[in-house]
Amino acid sequence: MNEMRGLIEKKVSSYVPDDQKDENAEFVGSDMITVNELLFKYADSTDMFYYYCGALASFGFGGALPGFCLFFGDMIDTMGAST
Repeated sequence: MNEMRGLIEKKVSSYVPDDQKDENAEFVGSDMITVNELLFKYADSTDMFYYYCGALASFGFGGALPGFCLFFGDMIDTMGAST
């Protein structure tokens, strides 16, 4: 086991990843892209429309639960106050 570990450490110590780069590789470098480039690289106008409609609907559905809690909470408070 120690013999294998010594061989692995010997190989790893001499490894330099930049020396073995393939310049013809499809993905060279580590350029960062924005979220918009990632989402809308191949999108057309219909896809953009669907995306913004979905974002608007999710915002509305996300706000519905707190809205109902406030509405029914106030309604229950007014019923309890009248008795």
